[in-house]
Amino acid sequence: MTPPPNDAWIACPDGELARFAARRRSRRRAHQLGTVAVIAIAMLIGQRWFAGGIPAVLHPLDPSYGGIVCSDVHAKLDRFIDGQLDAATAARIEAHVEQCPPCGSLLAAARARLPGQARRPAVTDPLQWRRSPAFAALERAPVSRRALPARGR
Repeated sequence: MTPPPNDAWIACPDGELARFAARRRSRRRAHQLGTVAVIAIAMLIGQRWFAGGIPAVLHPLDPSYGGIVCSDVHAKLDRFIDGQLDAATAARIEAHVEQCPPCGSLLAAARARLPGQARRPAVTDPLQWRRSPAFAALERAPVSRRALPARGR
């Protein structure tokens, strides 16, 4: 069976379909190149992130001096004071502190603290507090229903 003739159909000019296909291929190629460029940039940022921190351009509020950013210095400061860091990290922190006035004053204040007052104890077991005698006493204590407010009144 042949379809009925359609009088509204107009033939394309010569070469129109070829031009349309070429434009479509060009747009697809540009889209693919854009996707590849975005992936390459993301990989470079990821490589920098894992190799030594995010570039300072990406976090201008967390400056980088001596190859380490302020937030990393703050996180490692107690271990730096105690001498628990490897030599390379300690050298980077020392270089950072020499160039960064806020971190330098933070280090001076941390070193000036009294020995027993300054540092948080290292938590090796996150549930250690549940094993303490005080917590055991709280678990054994009876719960009074009168201490709780009544609902709906």
